[in-house]
Amino acid sequence: MAARRSSLSSLPQYSSIGSYTILYLDKKGHALCARCASKPGAEIVRESTYDEGPAIECDGCGKKIKSSYGVAVSARPVSKKR
Repeated sequence: MAARRSSLSSLPQYSSIGSYTILYLDKKGHALCARCASKPGAEIVRESTYDEGPAIECDGCGKKIKSSYGVAVSARPVSKKR
């Protein structure tokens, strides 16, 4: 599925319904933010919402891409009460 650009030739960082974070992948498997994915020459092969997990660093600019819901509760360390 090819990423769709708006009339301003930029890709959205968030979905239009629900404002979920959108993550873009290029043909080399690099994770890109919307700004880097919108640059001329970027060959985006996949886009999907990034719902849960730690922040991912954009392979283009280094910006942190936060997931929509953050880290899953089961993945967080459990504090031990004494």
